Amino acid sequence: MNPNDTIFYTRTDLNYEGVTTSHTTTRKNFEHMEKWDGRYLVERCSEKRYRRVQSEMFGREYDAGIQKKYNVGPNWRENRWFVEQVRPTYP
Repeated sequence: MNPNDTIFYTRTDLNYEGVTTSHTTTRKNFEHMEKWDGRYLVERCSEKRYRRVQSEMFGREYDAGIQKKYNVGPNWRENRWFVEQVRPTYP
């Protein structure tokens, strides 16, 4: 894939608590992609926004992993004792 031919795009789920994911493709594939199908919206974006959405995706995966491993709720970051046991902080 030619670096000049790379297109960054986001795919937004339009449900109430939908998430946005980021992807890359070629210019040729992007031209043939369906931009709107009633539930998902596909938009071209900059590389900066692509990286930001990627980091948010990894953050959600990390949170889900912590919740599953330690059997805690979605507000686990607010429990200071738990966070210090899992990731000790030093003065």
